Amino acid sequence: MVSSRRSRILAFSAVVITFIFILITTHSNSISNGTLFNSTSNNNYNNNANANDIEKDNKKLIVDTSSNIGKIDESAIKSNEEQIQQNIAKSKAQQQQQSKDSKDTDSSSFDAQTEFNQILSLSPVVIFSKTYCGYSAALKKLFKSEYELTPAPTIVELDKHSHGKELQDYIASKSGRKTVPNLFINGVSRGGSDDMKLLHQENKLLNSLKEWGGKGLSVDKISAPSNS
Repeated sequence: MVSSRRSRILAFSAVVITFIFILITTHSNSISNGTLFNSTSNNNYNNNANANDIEKDNKKLIVDTSSNIGKIDESAIKSNEEQIQQNIAKSKAQQQQQSKDSKDTDSSSFDAQTEFNQILSLSPVVIFSKTYCGYSAALKKLFKSEYELTPAPTIVELDKHSHGKELQDYIASKSGRKTVPNLFINGVSRGGSDDMKLLHQENKLLNSLKEWGGKGLSVDKISAPSNS
């Protein structure tokens, strides 16, 4: 009887202990799961918060970058333009000065008298002319179409000569004639286009040319073509 009662007490105790163990185990699991959930939630929250912060920073960076890219520094552009203009002006001034120095050097080394004498030695008849001058063209046409000169006249176009101005000034000082054309025969100025045209109209130019040219110049009148 006593043994049966003890057995029931042991069995009941075992059940109670088992029940308590189950309760403790279940409670521990609940706490662990709750802690894990809270930790995971906190981590997710922190991760989401960090992601949001990064996204905000990136957006801000994009806005700032776009703002910097799209923004035009007008003062810097104006400053650069002014610097460019100053450099261009400085370069032009240097080129002009170099050109002037070069011309001054060439002019100072140019001997107009020597050049003039060398030109006169080329032929008994020399015409100092300019390509754009109508009077020069008229005199050259007169000699070409009406008279045959041997040797042929030497024609110097002063506007094409590298020192045309200096040479013309020297010719003016020697002949007293500042304009073109200026006809020289045997080193003597004989006039311009109007002078030769007048002599030609008076039928005196042929004899005048022969007289001025002497033995060193042969002059013939070009005959008009026959109608027959």
